Formats: sequence, structure tokens, C-alpha cells
Amino acid sequence: MTIASLDTTPASDATVNHVNHAPRHPHARPVGSDSYIWIDGRGFPKTGNPKYLLPNDDIECQRLTTQHYIVGRVIKSPYRAPITEALEKGIKVLNVGCGPGAWSKELAVRFPFSTFVATDIADVFNATGSPPNVTFIVADTFKLPFEDESFDYVFQRFHCLCFTEAAWPTIIRELMRVTKPGGTLELVEISCTIHDAGPVTTTYFEKLRMTMLMRGVNSNYAPLLGGTMTSEGLENVKHEQVKWNIGWGHPELGRLTTENTAATFGGLKPQMLLVLGLDEEEYDQTVREAIKELSGAYPSYWTIECFHGTKPDPDCDAPER
Repeated sequence: MTIASLDTTPASDATVNHVNHAPRHPHARPVGSDSYIWIDGRGFPKTGNPKYLLPNDDIECQRLTTQHYIVGRVIKSPYRAPITEALEKGIKVLNVGCGPGAWSKELAVRFPFSTFVATDIADVFNATGSPPNVTFIVADTFKLPFEDESFDYVFQRFHCLCFTEAAWPTIIRELMRVTKPGGTLELVEISCTIHDAGPVTTTYFEKLRMTMLMRGVNSNYAPLLGGTMTSEGLENVKHEQVKWNIGWGHPELGRLTTENTAATFGGLKPQMLLVLGLDEEEYDQTVREAIKELSGAYPSYWTIECFHGTKPDPDCDAPER
């Protein structure tokens, strides 16, 4: 296992004043909004994952797209598996829980000989300007609409708030089912704990962790995924940890990460108001204080957990006749 981090140049704290304007943004309402439930100005799909606390509206899709490019710079690639050569030659790729689809669109441009299929339980895809080698499909990860052994490479990222701890083995089995023998499964995850955070931030995320536990979701399950992948039969499972600084280190990435975290606070607001027992003004003040802490006052960071493994290929292990 390796640990990487960015440099330690302090980042700007100029993002503090941007907190919590998002929920009232006029673009919070996506196309087809009749299929959404609206809480405090944020859209939650009626047929979405009930465990998931964040909305699926345009504001959240913008946050996820920005997050995609930040994470790619932090881990120095959109993926960590040694799959580049195969992608260049042309393989079939599945991006599960793709959100607005930034990962698939970026890789489809870079690797035009490969074919990409991207799925999500909510129709939040931004297919505008998509390359011709990308297809978006609404699908439940628990029951993917593909035949066995359909894909050479299966990728999933940042689902720590989506599944119960008991469901993770089932999810991994389903991802393995659609992976070809000898193919690669990659999971990139993050624990819902900010390390070395200030007191307000620490309290907020502890409340979030307890809220998710009441829903059966262990938001700090990410470091355990390697063991689950191995126990479900994947071979040569590799694990890499990457330190993702918030508000410090690389000036631009530190600032963007603070802004993205602020947008996350905004997305969580409708649900967390009830959990924290606060009114709107109290919540907004709590978040302002947390963002000040995350703007360079403390050396805070997320830990990204990157795993990839290989599905066994019985033909490779069979004796020659």
C-alpha cells in the first residue's frame, strides 16, 4: 500500500463567503423535475436510492463534475488500475453509478477505440456533446441489465453513502458478474471522515456518520473494501491510499476542494437540518464556521482509497491438453 499527498503550500480562504447559496439557485430544478421530490429547494428523485442523503439536481451534478476533475488531479489519473494499454487498443468499459457521466466522457475522448457504458439509478446524465462511444443507461447497481461477463473493465467511484455495510458483498458480486474472466474491477472510495479537522467540522461529520449508521450505512467502510473484494473471489487486489488536502497544500486544488466541500454541505442541508436539530440560520452559521476551519486553519484532508483486482479466468488456470 502506498500513500501520496500534495505539496503543503497554503491555499486561499476566499471560499468562505460562498456557503449555502446553492439551495436557492434557480438551476436546482433539472429537466423532468416532476419525478423529483423538492425539499428546501433541492431535488431528490422519487425512484432514487433511499439511503442516499444528497440530492440529484443540477447543482449536485455540477458539484460532481467539478469533483471528478479535482479527484483526477489529486490521484494523478481518472483511474489507478494498469489498464491504459488495453484502453488504447479498445475494450468494453462499464462505469457504475456514473452520476452526470464526466468520467466516462473524459475517457471516451482519450480512448476512442474503447466502448463505454455508464449507468446510474437516477437519470442525471449530461449527455450533451458526448462522444459516440459512450452510452448512458438508467440502472440499479444491485441488478445491472447486462449479461454475465460483458465488460473488460468495470469502474465505480465514491459510493460510501449509497450502500449498507451488509450490501457491499452483494454489490461486488454483481460487478464481478458482468466482468469478463481476466477483466479488471476498480473501486475508488472515500471515508466520510475529515482527518485533522477543526472542532466544528469534526462534530458535523460525526453527526453525519451516526446518521448514516442509523440507516445501516457505514460511511467509513472504504478501507475494508479490499478484504471484501478478496473474499468475493477477486485476485491480485491492490490498495493505494491518497491524501486529499482540503484548503491547503496545492493552492488551486486546496481552494477547489474547500469550495466542493461547501457545496456538499449545501446538498446535505435538507436532511441534516433534521438530524442536527437546527433551524436554517443555525445550520448556515455552523457551515460557515466549518468552512473557515477547512480554508487553511487546520491541515485537514480526506483519504481516498483506491482498489483494483482481477476476476479469475478459469481458462488460464486449466492444464494444457
